[in-house]
Amino acid sequence: MTTSYKKQRVAQVGAMALLSSWASAAIAENGIWTNNDWYDETLKIGVANGEPYSNDASMRHRLNAPLSVDGDVSQDYMTRANVIRIVSIFDENDW
Repeated sequence: MTTSYKKQRVAQVGAMALLSSWASAAIAENGIWTNNDWYDETLKIGVANGEPYSNDASMRHRLNAPLSVDGDVSQDYMTRANVIRIVSIFDENDW
């Protein structure tokens, strides 16, 4: 399996993680994903009832990293390291 394929697969599962968190109410236990679970031992990524998961701690971190944090967004978000990095790359018009 090539590195490019692995990166593509991780990106696909990451996108699925974002979509599944957004649409978790729409994917019921008897929904389209029921009985379509799978797990890829090589990539350490799987899907159970429409939600991506991993038994590997490192991959679990990658899957959960793009998820939003619950709670109030503070007004000082512009001082956060991740926001500063994005602002240094994209200006407001490009964003």
